[in-house]
Amino acid sequence: MKKKTMQMWFTLLFILGLVIGFSLPGNWRTASLKPLKAGVYDIPKKMGQLDNDLGDFKYTSLVEVNDASIELFKVDNGISVRSNAKENYFAYVIKGRVKATIGDSAYDAGPGSLIVVPAGTLHSMQRVGDSPAEMIVFSSPPHIAKETAITEDKE
Repeated sequence: MKKKTMQMWFTLLFILGLVIGFSLPGNWRTASLKPLKAGVYDIPKKMGQLDNDLGDFKYTSLVEVNDASIELFKVDNGISVRSNAKENYFAYVIKGRVKATIGDSAYDAGPGSLIVVPAGTLHSMQRVGDSPAEMIVFSSPPHIAKETAITEDKE
C-alpha cells in the first residue's frame, strides 16, 4: 500500500476507535477518578501537623480528588509573588491577618474573609501583625506545589 493510503486507513481506524470507545456502556471514563471518602477533620489539630514546608508557608493536604483539593496553609511571614497556571484558589482565613495582592489589587483579609485567586494570576501574601495566618484553601484542580511559578522574593 502507498504511504498516503496507510495514513488514511490509520486515521479512519483511530476515529472509529474513539467513537466506539465513547459509546461503550459503563463507567470506564471515570475509573481513574480518586474516590471521595467520607470523614471528619479536626482542623486545629491538623494545623499543628503541617507536613510540607515551602519556606514561605507550611501546608498539608486534607482531601484530594481528580478535580479539586483542600489544604491547610499557615503563613508565618509571607508568600512570594507566584502564579499557578492551572489552579483556582479559594482561601478562607480562619486565624490571623494578611495583605493579599492579587494581580494589581491589594486586599486586607482576616478571619472570615475569603480570598479568591483565579488561575494564572500573579499573587502574594504578607502576614499582618505578630501571629501567623491560618487558612483553609480550596484548589481546583488540585494543588500541585511543583507547578507553582515563583516570580520574585517577598519584600
